Amino acid sequence: MSWKIEHHDTERFIRVTAAGGISTPDAFAQVAEGVELVLRHQLTGALVDYSAVNLEMPIADISRIPDMFEAHGLPRMAKIAVVLPPDPATMGKYTYFDDVATNRGYRVGLFWEPTQALAWLRK
Repeated sequence: MSWKIEHHDTERFIRVTAAGGISTPDAFAQVAEGVELVLRHQLTGALVDYSAVNLEMPIADISRIPDMFEAHGLPRMAKIAVVLPPDPATMGKYTYFDDVATNRGYRVGLFWEPTQALAWLRK
């Protein structure tokens, strides 16, 4: 597992890039660090590139992510664009996250191509 979070002054969002197995502690750490950066720099959202990830989180933990957004103060207007891995075996976890986060009032987009995710973030 490896991941990094970056913010470039020319962009209004953070970039989360991950590869390998991502567990619950990894994802929760990404949320905490990412939301803190969004708030500190008054950004509009996040590009989460999970195209090279094996998501090892159980569904119960995925449902806790929107709670973390709320607890850390992520604005509901923030956009979260997730670039999906090509493995359809984990697709249900991503669509579940999308559904739960959307139902809680967050703006989530799932994308196969990074260029589509970037275009959606920049709208």
